[in-house]
Order: sequence, then structure tokens, then C-alpha cells
Amino acid sequence: MTAALRLKPKNRAASLLAHAREHRYAIGAFNAVNMETAEAIVQAAELEKAPVILQVSENAARYAGLEHLTAVCQSLREHASIPVILHFDHAETLESALTAVALGYDMVMLEGGDLDLDGNARRLKLLSKTAHALGVAVEGEFEVTLKGDRDATHLSASLLEDFMKVSGVDAVAVDIGTSHKQTEKTAKLDLHHLRDLARHTAAPLVLHGSSGATPEDLRLAIFEGISKVNVATELMLEFTRGVREQLSDPQLYDARKYLGYAREVMTERVRTLIQNFGSSGQVL
Repeated sequence: MTAALRLKPKNRAASLLAHAREHRYAIGAFNAVNMETAEAIVQAAELEKAPVILQVSENAARYAGLEHLTAVCQSLREHASIPVILHFDHAETLESALTAVALGYDMVMLEGGDLDLDGNARRLKLLSKTAHALGVAVEGEFEVTLKGDRDATHLSASLLEDFMKVSGVDAVAVDIGTSHKQTEKTAKLDLHHLRDLARHTAAPLVLHGSSGATPEDLRLAIFEGISKVNVATELMLEFTRGVREQLSDPQLYDARKYLGYAREVMTERVRTLIQNFGSSGQVL
């Protein structure tokens, strides 16, 4: 990579992700929707001595209340012995992203599929200016990963360098063939496109919709430049499996028991993912 492409981290979140890109591992970005799922994520990272991204999506904020869920996650971050990056994912508007910045998130991701590439980059520049002044990292969406009524976009990698320069983002989401809410590991990753993208920026590349990718393919993608791996559906499946196992007992009514068990089940899955991503023991 040329000197002009070297990433200059602006804060701790950006620095951790830059280290991951340089050393060819990925930091898991795991979605939390309530107290138990957030606890499972941090507990797994503690056990693996790994940095972790505790991720709250705009959808989760609508469900649990942004300030309430944020408070739970901030408490876990403050008491953790490992680096916990609190990340607001899939902000749907600039205003929503700025709200997360004001609430104390370490990193925010703003969707860009509603604009053309130039408009997306210019809006991200506005966010980056404010966020960076407050020590907050920004993730931009260069390509859209299929999500509900949001169609995937697959762009020429040659456009990425200018996008990074204009937007000023610290990490960038790309599309290499996954989709959100996949319940089976049937995704076919486009590693050729990923290599092409990686040649045009030294910034950490972000994979959305990773639940549909096999562990082997994820390791290959991480080697080629993916530094942040988002996981949601796979963890919700595990958590729900734990609840169902406990509720097979018709006498069980104590929510603490079945939610606590589901938390432990999810913790083990997060540990396995962290190991596969190569981030175990990567506490700087």
C-alpha cells in the first residue's frame, strides 16, 4: 500500500480496528438487544481476553429505547477489563447518528443507500467532522449488503479511494455476497472483489450479514482485509435456542432462569466466533 493510503487513527476505536487490519484478525461486532445479550457479549470477550464491539442497532433502539439500552451497554463498557467499543449500527439518518455521538458512543455507522455515492460521501463528511472532534469513529457504507427492501450494491473498487478521501470515515462497509438475517451458512463470498477493494484503501473493511458465511470463508475474508465482522442473526438463534430448551419444562416460570441460561448459551457462541476471528488475546 502506498503511503497516501495509510490510515491515521483518530481515536481508540479506530486504532483498535487499524491494528486488526494490519495484523489480519477481525474484531467481532455483536448485536445486543437487551441486558442479557449485552452481558453475554462482554462476558465472552472477557473470557477470551479480546477487544469487542458491543453493537446497538437502530432497530434495537426502537425496541428497547435508545437511552435505556445505551445505559446498560455503557455500564458494561465501564466495568470491563478488556476494550469494549460501543457502536451504534445502521443509523438511518444523520440526526440519528449524531444523537448516538451525543450519547457517548465510541463509533457510529450511517447507512448510505438512500443517496448516490457522492451524496453519501458528502453526508458522511459532515458526520465525521463532528464525530472526530469528540473522539468518535465513523463507519461508512460504500456498498450496501442486502437487507430487507434495501438492495445490495456492488461498485467498482476503483471508486473506493475517492470515497474514503471525501467521507473521512475510519472504517468502511463493503458487499462481498452476504445478506442480513441469513439463518443458514449458504453465502458465497466474492474474495476477488474483496482483494480489489483492499488494494484501494488501508482502512478496516467491514462485513455485514456474516451469519450466512462459513467459519472457513470468514477466516479467508479476514486475511484479505475484513477487520470488523457484524454478527446478529446467529446470536439471536442461539439465544432463542437456549430459551426454548428451558421452556420445555412446563413448570418453569422464572424468567431469570431461562434468560440466564440463554445468556450462557450465547456467551459460548460469541467465544467461538471470537476465536475464529483471531481476536482472542489481542488486548492492546
